Amino acid sequence: MTRLEVKELVDKIQIYRPYFRSRLGEKVYQDLLVEWSRILEPYDYEDIQAKLEDFLKDENNYGKEPDVYQLIKGVLTIKDKENGGKSQIACQFCGRYMTKLELDIHEDRCRSVKYLQRIYRKYLKREIIDKKELYNMDKDNFDKAYIRVLEKVLPLVTDNLEKRGITNVIETYYGRPPKYTYREVMSNE
Repeated sequence: MTRLEVKELVDKIQIYRPYFRSRLGEKVYQDLLVEWSRILEPYDYEDIQAKLEDFLKDENNYGKEPDVYQLIKGVLTIKDKENGGKSQIACQFCGRYMTKLELDIHEDRCRSVKYLQRIYRKYLKREIIDKKELYNMDKDNFDKAYIRVLEKVLPLVTDNLEKRGITNVIETYYGRPPKYTYREVMSNE
């Protein structure tokens, strides 16, 4: 994708999410265009455009703004499309090799399982007994289990950044708006 195509994509988000650009400010908006252009450069505009439309049509995303990584999830780069989607890539968390399409789905689960392991150790002073079960759960059951653990550890969390981040995950899971803005989550207060 070209920078102009990225600008068109961001302008389309602005149409459906009116506060998207205005709350960023001009400098952050320009920085966003640079960063999104870097990330989206290897992708085909029509594929990303279709992914944005899917995001906007999904009732679970009502009022939410897409993240650039949500737009590339499950989308092959132009190079991968030329290779028939057969390129093998290693998961950055567990090292398993898989295709790009498999990797996008797998890495979300792998990242979440690693986070659950970390917070189990840190706050509950226990190890997760059966990681394989977590990997084998369907998405809905995994999400429910993930939220149950977050709700369980939230009262034990002392770090404000982590507490605010967990709170926002729980709030959005139940369809409520995030309690904290990005700046509030990242603030040391």
